[in-house]
Amino acid sequence: MRILTIFGLMAIALMASCAPRGALSPEEAYYMFRKAVRDGDAAAVESVLSKDALARVSSLAKALAAMDGSRRTAVAKELRMSESAFASLTVRDFIALQLKLDAADEGGIASSVSSGIGGVTVNGGKARLVTAHGAELLFVKEDLYWKLDSGPL
Repeated sequence: MRILTIFGLMAIALMASCAPRGALSPEEAYYMFRKAVRDGDAAAVESVLSKDALARVSSLAKALAAMDGSRRTAVAKELRMSESAFASLTVRDFIALQLKLDAADEGGIASSVSSGIGGVTVNGGKARLVTAHGAELLFVKEDLYWKLDSGPL
């Protein structure tokens, strides 16, 4: 009986390790992104972004961190951040900041992804998704999973 229990637990562990770890369609990637934005979950947003999108966000974060002292101080103060935190923005910090700012803006990212899907056009490893509100988002397939390639961030 113990052997059956052990094999059963091993089978469950194996199935769990084979479970999808990303979006298997552009639609699924959109809904993952939408949930992450709604939840204010920067880590989840980061996980749905393509390598190119992450590189663009990284460049933006580095550009902000590289501002000269007085300008950086003013922007950090306006964003209610410490200057040291602002000077060392990571990709996830930048996304979290964007989500925080978006929460105060009715026309921001959350409103762009608040609706369902109006249509999807897939062309090989690229897809264009149009929301029911008319926002267009581009997705790219990286390995097995679809990622948001460009958009509101």
